[in-house]
Amino acid sequence: MAANFPKWVVPLSMPKLQQQERIRIGYASHYLHFYSGTLWLTGWLRYCDHQNFEIYCYYTGNQPDLITQQFKDYSDFFYKIPDNLPAVCKQILADKLHILVYPEMGMDPPTMQMAGLRLAPIQCVPWGHPVTTGLPSIDYFLSSELMEGENPQEHYSEKLILLPNIGVTYPKPYIPPIVKSRSDYSLSDNDVIYLCCQAPFQYLPQYDFILAEIAHRIPQARFVFLRGTVLKSRLHNLFLLLRDLIAKIIVFI
Repeated sequence: MAANFPKWVVPLSMPKLQQQERIRIGYASHYLHFYSGTLWLTGWLRYCDHQNFEIYCYYTGNQPDLITQQFKDYSDFFYKIPDNLPAVCKQILADKLHILVYPEMGMDPPTMQMAGLRLAPIQCVPWGHPVTTGLPSIDYFLSSELMEGENPQEHYSEKLILLPNIGVTYPKPYIPPIVKSRSDYSLSDNDVIYLCCQAPFQYLPQYDFILAEIAHRIPQARFVFLRGTVLKSRLHNLFLLLRDLIAKIIVFI
């Protein structure tokens, strides 16, 4: 990043606050929409001390939804600049932020590239993905006092800041009324259901044997995957190899 953008890696001085000015804090993410890595951020913005902080949001993705509207509502300035790293960097620099925050780091490569630059005097990352970035350009990691063990600073290249409790205010989810039953998914009342609700790519082939072992020990076991069609052929092949488990059902929603 320094080779491509040499002017954007030099240290920045802290802008002086003029009378009546607020501290300018920006949030840059590809995921300012309904996404677990950033949904918690709506609470930070909603309950921020807006008398002392001016909120800037930089949305580099392109899947706006109702949560995107919340980010707009809670921001003083909201920019939607999808898939254009130089453009969003220029906008951030033009806004002369005091603090820049990357709510999550790890899922979007351009965001990681941008975080390798120096776009604000202070740059932080919270625990949208709870691992260190390893980047010398990120100054602080904002974690939770309830999530860290002994000597937590040893696990971070950034200076670790422990926020009270879990460190966020998470919006209460809407739970819709139940309109379907087990039978809608070919499941019986006697089945022991294992809900596998992680993203499909997080299930690694070397651990598939665990599902087979559970099914071997619990005859009525049924595994329910969300968005799991990418796993369907792989897991069916695994169970077919185990002759005594051929009758097992794996359900994909």
